[in-house]
Amino acid sequence: MKWAHLVTSVTAVSFLLCATAMGETDPKTVRLWKGKCASCHGQTGKADTQKGQELKLEDMTTPAFKAKKDAELKDAILNGVKVERGGTTVVMDPYKNEITPEQADALVAYVRTFAAHVHKAKKSAKKKSIPDAGVSAPAPSPER
Repeated sequence: MKWAHLVTSVTAVSFLLCATAMGETDPKTVRLWKGKCASCHGQTGKADTQKGQELKLEDMTTPAFKAKKDAELKDAILNGVKVERGGTTVVMDPYKNEITPEQADALVAYVRTFAAHVHKAKKSAKKKSIPDAGVSAPAPSPER
């Protein structure tokens, strides 16, 4: 009986954690993104704005960008960036005097949703684009 109670408790906690992880982004973070970041990085992080194209900013939805560490992204937000990319000097001013470290963490988490959504959409598109060759899959073999 105690075992069943433990399993039920663990299941309930797991469900709550999953529900929290899949929850909506805090509207304050979305407003912060739109106010401070979207003019260059675009609404969805694809750098598809005029300024983003001029500066040759990275598309935040790519696997290469997704591979970056959260600490690296947070540091860029708080302390700024100055890099040479494709013959253009890219400069992003630091925001450490305008936003808190917690807000920077929230922005990093928000950026991570861009990559996740695009990855899921690409997988879905690949599944839909497979042509039907008219061959059916073999029936599953009976379990022994």
